[in-house]
Amino acid sequence: MKRLYLLVSLSVLLAAVLGFQLLGPSGALSGLTAWAQGTPLKIFVNDAPSQLKAIEVDGAEYVPLYFAAEPGKATYQVTVSYDAPSRTMKIEKIKKGKRFRGDHNCERCSGSGKCQACYPVGSGKSIQGEGCPVCNGSGKCTMCNGAGSY
Repeated sequence: MKRLYLLVSLSVLLAAVLGFQLLGPSGALSGLTAWAQGTPLKIFVNDAPSQLKAIEVDGAEYVPLYFAAEPGKATYQVTVSYDAPSRTMKIEKIKKGKRFRGDHNCERCSGSGKCQACYPVGSGKSIQGEGCPVCNGSGKCTMCNGAGSY
């Protein structure tokens, strides 16, 4: 009976010590806040998950956006919304241009809605395996915004 009492007492003491080590100031569970800060930023470009990665400079995170080098003048509307608790950034990039009457197939993607600069087409990745610089990793055609027509 004494052995059983001693065994139960030691196991309770061991559980208390392990619990303090997990929950204490330098325990494994106290590192959850540091883990949450170290999670990568989830980036969505035009409502599609992007392969882009944020770049940290002096404690601030920056997201590279790419614009096509086309002759003439192009106007874009860019809207950025950031949700800090979920570490999610939503970027809406719309090219402002001439509107045509009726429904026409997109000249750039031939109506598929997929970015033709991606490798493979519409994957959101460049030939090097990084985020596509033309569609910002979304895989959508930048001319028709993935609709296939305009």
